[in-house]
Parts: sequence; structure tokens; C-alpha cells
Amino acid sequence: MRMKLLRKGLLAHIIKPVFAALSDRSTMQWKTDDLKALGVIAGDVNLTYQVYIRGATPAADSWRMLEEQFNRNTLKNRLIVTKKLHNFKMESDGDDW
Repeated sequence: MRMKLLRKGLLAHIIKPVFAALSDRSTMQWKTDDLKALGVIAGDVNLTYQVYIRGATPAADSWRMLEEQFNRNTLKNRLIVTKKLHNFKMESDGDDW
């Protein structure tokens, strides 16, 4: 999704600018592009996950909310990964190595 936003010239709307002077967020052009970026994000997100970004107005907020949702390090996520690891079985090809 980052590549899609980059190709459309909208990547600056989800990342924090290094210099605040580079982007004046009060202009109509910025607000229009921000809505376009939000549309790209909402359009690419599965309906199941759109509930997480429903209340986000700027594109940066929706991006942050999705990052928080998918990068959580909760007990539930750790248990799921541990369960997958324990269920993982390597196939034997008859060789001891």
C-alpha cells in the first residue's frame, strides 16, 4: 500500500515530515490529497479491518491505527505464533542431516 501511495504522490500524508516547513497542512491542496490518500488506504483495506479506521480523518491517523492493530505484541498474538511453531513439522528425507 505504501508503494501505491508513493506512485500517486501521497506518501507524505502518512509519514511524519522531517521538516514541518516542507508541508503546509492547512492548504486546500494538502487537504484534498489527504482525502485521496485516505481513500486509497480505505479502498485497499479488507472490509473486516475497515472498522479500525472508521473514525480517522487524516490519512496519517488511519495509517497509525492500522499499524497499531497489526503490530501489536499482545499475549494472544504470542500464543498464536507459539501454537504455529509447535504445529510446525519438518519432513524427513531419510537423511540424518
